[in-house]
Amino acid sequence: MESYEDKLRRTRIVASTENKSCDELGQIIYQQARKNGNCLAIVNLKKEAREIFQCLERLDVNHEFELIRLSTAMCGRHRTDCLNRIGALLDPGNPKPVICVSIQLIEAGVDISFACVVRAVLCRPLGAVIGMVNR
Repeated sequence: MESYEDKLRRTRIVASTENKSCDELGQIIYQQARKNGNCLAIVNLKKEAREIFQCLERLDVNHEFELIRLSTAMCGRHRTDCLNRIGALLDPGNPKPVICVSIQLIEAGVDISFACVVRAVLCRPLGAVIGMVNR
């Protein structure tokens, strides 16, 4: 039987010291989304987000997931629409499979909860990593 502590434990940080290409990260994100039902990927650069998103489009040939990319290059209204769509897809009463690829903008006060978060980290302070796991 699962203990009370195990039921409340929702965060597990797995660190890797290996450098990954965007295609390798895309494969990891896709595997984690299939395992967990959804996944948020946070990367450092708009270019990385675009390349990973394109990789995910190639991997998701059966359209298992709704794929969403967030970027500061989007107008505010489009970003808001995407965040509202993500919120609807993650509705606890009727969750749908979704993968979101975003740059750090998602870390700034956005209140959504994914089952899994993959974060490309470049020497981030521990406080930033802890803030990210609350997404």
